Amino acid sequence: MMPDRSRYANNPTITIEYDCRGKRTTKDFACVYEARRFYFNKTKANKNPKLIKGE
Repeated sequence: MMPDRSRYANNPTITIEYDCRGKRTTKDFACVYEARRFYFNKTKANKNPKLIKGE
């Protein structure tokens, strides 16, 4: 179960870059838990994710 996103409105936007169809793609997340879940799923899929910024 995901936590209430409104509680994390003050958190910075997190950007993750990963491999997709021969190029690098970025995705932004407002919720740190969603970003963490996405990062680990891309790691398992061997998509070479990288945390770009957490501002």
